[in-house]
Amino acid sequence: MGPLLPYFLFYLSGIFLAHPASREFLFPFALPFAALVLAVWCARRLRIRATWQFILLAMLFVLGATTSYRAKALRPDHHILNHVEDSRRGDITGVVIQPPQYYPDRVRVHLDLESLQYHDTPIGVTGSARITVYEAKADLREGDRIRVHQVRLKRPRNFKNPGRFDYEHYMQTEGLDVTGGVSKAERVERIDATESTTLSRWHEAMLHSVRALLDRNLDAQKGALLRGMVLGEKEFLSEEMQEAFRATGVAHLMAVSGLHIGFVAGATYFMIHPVLWGLFSYYRPRWVYLGHTQKWAVAFCFLPVLMYLMLVGNKVSALRAGTMVILFMIAVLADRERSVLNALLVAAFGILLWSPGAFLTPGFQLSFGAVFAILYLHRMLMQVQGDAVDRLGEPPWYRRLPALQDEHGGAIASVLRFVYGTAFVSAAAILGTFPALVYQFNRVSAIGFLLNLVLVPLASVLIPATLLIALLNAVLPTLADFLMSGVDGLLGVFVTLPMWAASFDFASFYVPTPPDFWLVLYISLTLGVPAYLYRYHLTAMTPEETPPQKFLTPQRSQAAGLAACALGVFVWWMWPQFPRFQTDTLKITMLDVGQGESVFVEFPNRETLLIDGGGFYRDALDIGKAVVGRFLWHRGERGLDYLAATHSDHDHISGLLSLSKLVEVGHFLDRNPPIADAKIDQLRHTLQENGAKRHILVPGETVEFGEVHLTALHPAGPFIQTVGLPLRRIDNDLSWVLRLDFREFSLLLTGDITAEAEAHLVASAEPLEADVLKVPHHGSRYSSSPDFLKAVGAKDALISAGHVNPFGHPHDETLKRLAEQGTRVWRTDRHGAITLITNGHDYQFKTHEGL
Repeated sequence: MGPLLPYFLFYLSGIFLAHPASREFLFPFALPFAALVLAVWCARRLRIRATWQFILLAMLFVLGATTSYRAKALRPDHHILNHVEDSRRGDITGVVIQPPQYYPDRVRVHLDLESLQYHDTPIGVTGSARITVYEAKADLREGDRIRVHQVRLKRPRNFKNPGRFDYEHYMQTEGLDVTGGVSKAERVERIDATESTTLSRWHEAMLHSVRALLDRNLDAQKGALLRGMVLGEKEFLSEEMQEAFRATGVAHLMAVSGLHIGFVAGATYFMIHPVLWGLFSYYRPRWVYLGHTQKWAVAFCFLPVLMYLMLVGNKVSALRAGTMVILFMIAVLADRERSVLNALLVAAFGILLWSPGAFLTPGFQLSFGAVFAILYLHRMLMQVQGDAVDRLGEPPWYRRLPALQDEHGGAIASVLRFVYGTAFVSAAAILGTFPALVYQFNRVSAIGFLLNLVLVPLASVLIPATLLIALLNAVLPTLADFLMSGVDGLLGVFVTLPMWAASFDFASFYVPTPPDFWLVLYISLTLGVPAYLYRYHLTAMTPEETPPQKFLTPQRSQAAGLAACALGVFVWWMWPQFPRFQTDTLKITMLDVGQGESVFVEFPNRETLLIDGGGFYRDALDIGKAVVGRFLWHRGERGLDYLAATHSDHDHISGLLSLSKLVEVGHFLDRNPPIADAKIDQLRHTLQENGAKRHILVPGETVEFGEVHLTALHPAGPFIQTVGLPLRRIDNDLSWVLRLDFREFSLLLTGDITAEAEAHLVASAEPLEADVLKVPHHGSRYSSSPDFLKAVGAKDALISAGHVNPFGHPHDETLKRLAEQGTRVWRTDRHGAITLITNGHDYQFKTHEGL
């Protein structure tokens, strides 16, 4: 146990208390309380008794617990967040503080803001902004002072649904306060350029040299891939390539991490160590015996590691990984190789002191989860067992495996040891990162272990070789070009193997989020099994240490506990909602999908229905996977029983097109006669290919879900005839109008119909009266006519609209009409996801504006 551990745990328990996501884990305050109890226990074990130590522990707890408060309290009055108006356009001035990110169709810059102008006079502001210029021709450099005209700045905003990705927190950890975008490069004016430092000039020159080397010798696909692997620049990687790497579990190779920096340090060590050993053997033999060769070799690794960190820039992931690697090297120099877990603790402590909320980010969890698992499992399973003096000179158990004995040939044994070592590291990393992958991404690769066995060793050669050739390019460009031919051949494996492996349906699969208790059981199992094996099976026991022969021995008790953990991990992994019983309530959730619409229904018999799936302009965000899918997986849903699309507008159907490939769907509610529509046809084809049954729902007919009745009211044949044939697509007025009835409760879902369809419904004497109305077309002024609202007579109304959307939804006229009817309004742009819960008699609403 390291002496720093209780201090770290006191600080961590305070951070847990400050953040709602950790504060509500399992049950309110369970996680901060558990961390605090563990911290007190560690403090007692380490005999912390001095007054100053208790004061320091208390200060660290308070420091962690007030992180959120301090961030707001210390914000100056002239900070951009105190002056930005989400709905207005203005001019900003700032300095480009990072090398701009160039994409094929846009440029993204990070600005240190200096002024903001909404009116005639600019005001001085502080803070940072990420500005996207939707033209690739914008020529900007780090250090430029620029003015951006007529940009609409926005605060980062979450989709306020249960299970959502915390985008606001992510942007905060990235150091970004506001975002904005302009469509034309002419709106960006370069005022002047600040004088660059020697370091920044070296950085820019090296980046230019590496990029030029790759562009000169590699085709576009391989060049983009190697830029991603070496520099962490994924801007020019095709979505197909990125998806292949994600599906096959090797996406970590495209982000600069501890693995990459370890490659640089390892390559430097293996090149320098033989040279130093030869020199010291000749000039300082005693240094060789004392182990100074290894320390000097490690010392030589600092310069390449620091140069690589400067090359990739101030990326959060690179700085985090660099901190860990440097601390590990310091531990080696200080003869603390067996205390690398303490070095990992120091790295985590330092990062959380700098950015307290980092523990919630996927990068932090993946990095520290992988490294901790590797170090812990190595310590438990691969160290010398038993008394170290008695077993002096005897190799650890895994070296005594028959396949690794030298009688099978020195070269073969060396290769097998390398394969075993790589397999161990890959397996340990998978165990350590598995919870983060499940909870953060809801995706698991079935073949990631095998591909990592091949690609990680190749990457350990490819990345240092590329950096070495880039250095050589500065003095011998011809030789560098010649050597790049070998890199080109090696890159072929990284292009073809993931693409080929990802073509199999079983390459990866999406999984629902297990309950919180599953994580407790998983961690207990991952830590407990290696400790159990080390204590009872890998350690040589003397006769005196043999446990007494009785039924309930400590060994059997611990084995039973681990078996119970394993059973719980399996059960809640396979059935996240176990136990799942029928209820007496109907739950209807209108999701926050921005300027779009998606309604999820859970019936009392636990069947599910999703109506529409939202959609973003130009599919800038995969709303189906990133928003609706996360909501479903957070609920523990592996699939949907029923799925329906009201019509084919992009902001309703795009998310369904995505979800149809990600989750299992039992039935697709379709219309008859079918109307020719490319998007509906594509959705129908995908669902039927994946096994969904087509269920025809004709206006006037009802689908029963236990006591709940779903009836289609529109569009009926007479209205379709009035629209005119042939129909090219299912537009707003052809939206499905659906009525849900449960005992005495009723809800009317109206899609995007306008006043014309509303008038037809009123005239046709359809049963429109309902307790709750889903307002047509996001609250447009051209819908929700007075006669229609009067015919419905709803007490409450639901509106799905995007925050500060460009259409002005919901319109003031619509809100006025609803108010005149005495209808209470619930809006996703203000309330987040809105859940209606009813027992068929009374009903209530639950909102999520705080997410």
